[in-house]
Amino acid sequence: MDWLINSIGRGKTTNSRGKTVNEDAHKEKAQIMSRTLSCGLVANVTKDELQATVPVPTGVDNNEWLATNTLSFFKHIMLVYDSVSEYCTPQHCTAVSNGAHMNFTWVDEKGKKIRLSAPQYIELVVVNIEKLVTDENIFPTKYDMHFPANFVTIIKKIFRMLFHVLVHVYQSHCDHLEESNQLNFLNTIFIHFMYFQTEHGLLDSKEIQPLEDLIKSLCL
Repeated sequence: MDWLINSIGRGKTTNSRGKTVNEDAHKEKAQIMSRTLSCGLVANVTKDELQATVPVPTGVDNNEWLATNTLSFFKHIMLVYDSVSEYCTPQHCTAVSNGAHMNFTWVDEKGKKIRLSAPQYIELVVVNIEKLVTDENIFPTKYDMHFPANFVTIIKKIFRMLFHVLVHVYQSHCDHLEESNQLNFLNTIFIHFMYFQTEHGLLDSKEIQPLEDLIKSLCL
């Protein structure tokens, strides 16, 4: 997953509609994000600080904000998963459970549901999200290009897939993360993820049910 390290940068000082991005807003967000997404400082980040990062800053295009944050969540969620991937094998993780005695199934391009082990499912998540975020027609990086009309729908699809990864990590690999002192890091990413999706309406109530108890315990 080395490509994730490079995919996060969008490399634009103006958004795809030609408007100047508010650099001060980005600097402020970057300062908070650097604290939020650093393992060493994660305990110092409050929920209020996390919640403050989710609204669209003044002067920033809404789609540009969704794109930048989606890339960030993708990178950091997959980095957490990568840290436990050695334990996530087809033998030990036979499926991605939704917590209701049922498993998530992958739906292929023909609409056929496929039963997969967790590592197979998550590998398809990575491949499909990578395909979307590297498509210039969907995630434009050039000044004269525009986001597609269905961009928010695409972002919702990505957030659903990322949420499924979070479900699996919480249900199957919490002990591994706790042993490596990374559980607080995962919790911080999850809290930020939930605040962001709530602010922008990216997941419906049925989709978040697998982690409903965790969400309630975190008062989100």
